[in-house]
Amino acid sequence: MSSTLSHDERGQFIRRYFCNSCEMLSINGLPCHETGCPDAWRDAQLNCRWCGERFSPQERHQACCSQDCRESWFG
Repeated sequence: MSSTLSHDERGQFIRRYFCNSCEMLSINGLPCHETGCPDAWRDAQLNCRWCGERFSPQERHQACCSQDCRESWFG
């Protein structure tokens, strides 16, 4: 997801969101991907299954925040 700032007709700032895989929209100021977007996982904030720390996944289906946690979780 990427975003740009622009002005509306009243001169107020508007943040516009873009995704290469879907038509994003903003609901109550919260950027949302279309249902089924293959890149929606990139914007998720997850809790690590091992240590509980919040992280942004770097790959699809990532469950742990680091390689150390991954090795500890999966043994």
